[in-house]
Amino acid sequence: WESEDVRQDPFYRLVFPTLDMLSDEHRMKLEAAYEEGDPKNLIRTVEEIRSDLNPHPAGQKTLNAPKDDSLTGVQHKYSETVLVFPSAGQTCHAYCTYCFRWAQFIGDD
Repeated sequence: WESEDVRQDPFYRLVFPTLDMLSDEHRMKLEAAYEEGDPKNLIRTVEEIRSDLNPHPAGQKTLNAPKDDSLTGVQHKYSETVLVFPSAGQTCHAYCTYCFRWAQFIGDD
């Protein structure tokens, strides 16, 4: 990997969220919460910023719900596709910047 600054690599930018993705206001708020040293306040600040950034675009929170409660782990949002989310597969090693499912992984669904 021959990059002087890995943060400029396009794949890195797709996979790993970075502070430069935040507005100056959000970054300053996050840094201030971190410097306070209160983990609970830091979590609240992150949740607030996440909420500001619209973590459920285009109605994902309602549209990605099963249409039938007996079909847990199945989403049939579009007529031509079915998405299967087995309970054992509800973890992820990264929170990719393009992923629409990360909210499910953190329990914000």
